[in-house]
Amino acid sequence: MTSPTDNGVLRQLFWPVYAPTVLFGMAAAAVFSVQVLALLQFGAPAATATALIALVGILAVSFSMPAGVLIDRVGEPRAIAYSTVIVALFLTLSGVALMLNSSTVSFGIFVAAMLLRVPAMAVWNLARQVLVATAIPAALRGRAMTGLGGSQRAGALLGPLCAAGLLLILPLWSVYFFAAACVAVAYLCATRAPVSDKNRFAGEPVGQSAANSAARSADTESANDKVRWSAVLIIGCSIMILSAMRVLLPVLLTLLGVALQLAPSQIALLLAIGAAVELLFMVPGGWFKDHVGRIATLFLCLVSFGGGYIILAFSNTFTGMLLGVLVISVGNGFGAGINMTIGADLSPARGKAKFLGLWAMFSGAAAVFGPGTVAALLALQSLQFVMFAVPAAAFIAAIWSVVTKKITRLK
Repeated sequence: MTSPTDNGVLRQLFWPVYAPTVLFGMAAAAVFSVQVLALLQFGAPAATATALIALVGILAVSFSMPAGVLIDRVGEPRAIAYSTVIVALFLTLSGVALMLNSSTVSFGIFVAAMLLRVPAMAVWNLARQVLVATAIPAALRGRAMTGLGGSQRAGALLGPLCAAGLLLILPLWSVYFFAAACVAVAYLCATRAPVSDKNRFAGEPVGQSAANSAARSADTESANDKVRWSAVLIIGCSIMILSAMRVLLPVLLTLLGVALQLAPSQIALLLAIGAAVELLFMVPGGWFKDHVGRIATLFLCLVSFGGGYIILAFSNTFTGMLLGVLVISVGNGFGAGINMTIGADLSPARGKAKFLGLWAMFSGAAAVFGPGTVAALLALQSLQFVMFAVPAAAFIAAIWSVVTKKITRLK
């Protein structure tokens, strides 16, 4: 069980970490949901809009490492403050450009603001992760990172809903001003109760259960500055596959739903139900990471994706697809934050931000190249073939994470 002291440590992350993450996630998701519409409203061709969205993803991956270097140099508080201001300014500039929408100059300003805020968002997201990794002891890291992952998902769920509500009564530019306001409030939350050095909890007692967990995780909590690159590369392969599974879910679910002639509302409902189920299982998932283990959590998550995708492959009704989504969502809920938790476990005592920036490239690269691989397969094979190839990759990654446990030395 979680001790009162454990709960106190985790509660202290609410204002400086979790609340800002929800708000920042809302801003990012709200804007992402209308970004293509905004580009089309400027008169950009569909191909140009798609290329710009892809460029945003590539920039996000490319700036992971530089973001880590910057955070190591200036510290998390300054990195968060600077990046928050920059993101808010560029979101406001995007809203103004969209509101004017009078010439190619407006379009140029909009595109420039869209691309220039990507590095700042990379810094903000990574700095928040580094803050948790350095402030929380290993015994509570799984629950803390699960809370961070859950906050991101809550924001991703609420953002498009807020955007949809705004668009019922206001023009498209209102979403960008709403996003800028969310980022501004996130800054206020973060500065209300910052996690300064005197508030860090790594040296405080965290209860008997946490102490027992800490003993089991001794192998993963390195006291020196060396990075175990063999472990990083080996477990990174499984993390890349998991990230690809997550990115591909809405894509493959939509393609399969269209093939089965489901209504768009039914496909959207499946995605919404899946997101809700994930939120339900994130709290026990945090406990599972800390007490059962990181590898067990990763294995469960990958097997759930594999099993769920196989169910989807054999489904020809809404009910069958719902069952597949539920299987995936339970495992994905348990696995919320697992990539960040493992990254923190493997990170060195010094240069943590730089390392976590590199670690983020595993999931970022999968998010970019995963859909590209599926697109290539679809050009050569049928959707049915892809629906079996994807779970095969998940099962292979799950087995790989277990058989290499002695090398990675992750608990």
